Amino acid sequence: MRVSGPAQCPAALRAADRHLVRRAPAPLRPMGRGCQARRGSCAMGERDRWLPRHARDDPEAAQAIETLHGGIPPWLRGHLDDWLRQSAPVDRFGFWEGRPHLRLQAAFGTTLPIHVSGLDAEQALDVIDYLLAEGGVDPTDCEELEQLLSEGRSAWRATPHGLQRRVEATLQRGVARVVGAPGRPGRYLEDAWQKAWGRRPDASGAYRAAVQAVEASYQPIVSPRNKRTTLGGLIRDIEGAPTKFRVRFQGDGPEENVHRLVAMLRLLWRSQWDRHGIVDEDVPLHVSLDEARDAVALSASLVHLAQDGGFIAAGA
Repeated sequence: MRVSGPAQCPAALRAADRHLVRRAPAPLRPMGRGCQARRGSCAMGERDRWLPRHARDDPEAAQAIETLHGGIPPWLRGHLDDWLRQSAPVDRFGFWEGRPHLRLQAAFGTTLPIHVSGLDAEQALDVIDYLLAEGGVDPTDCEELEQLLSEGRSAWRATPHGLQRRVEATLQRGVARVVGAPGRPGRYLEDAWQKAWGRRPDASGAYRAAVQAVEASYQPIVSPRNKRTTLGGLIRDIEGAPTKFRVRFQGDGPEENVHRLVAMLRLLWRSQWDRHGIVDEDVPLHVSLDEARDAVALSASLVHLAQDGGFIAAGA
């Protein structure tokens, strides 16, 4: 039966009068048209994130709510199980299907529970990471998963290459701009990013790929005839003839600006402790994950300068 107005539900009105209504509410605008018209201004993230009343005047409570979760918080688990039932190799009841399940177990090197709800948090994240990385997830499903993870305050973000650590938005956009450019540098940087912030971090691999991205960006500018040059060789070539190059920054003069860019290249080069075998026991055996992530961020800036005309050969 259709209820067309307040006159047809007096009980509800009396309850509202008794418990809720202290003043007449403002008229509600039609939800569909109004939200669409103001989508840009009311989308989450365009303004301060909503907080419960108890946390608005309590910085510690607010910080606890804003903290990203590295595992799967309780409010997110059911949604991820539903997503797995749609995207993983399971039947409509959530039980794994034969051969795809066998490949999953072989990839993990262990026996997985027979039902998606039996996965613990780390297993569930690993399965999701595997499905994304192996290319078995539709782009629409990947977007849906990312929306779930973002709204659920997960420390992980869904990408076509697997799960990645959620990082500061400005750095994310800067690297995405470089990765989206055609050519080898972007592909090297994409590989470095996945190894630095993916589910299975590889600090040495991330640092190595970050250096390769810079080498691939600067070789055509600095040493176009030497296709096998390294970062150290590029630095020597620039230092040997600084007047042959230009940096877009005005700074302290053309030649001094080139030397400052060389200092950035040298910092990246000399900080890669595990590039070669070293006898000195005081030198770390491997770069740390934090060092690798710093290298990826620095590499993204250097690659951007080379690709966007911030560093050029004089007269180019």
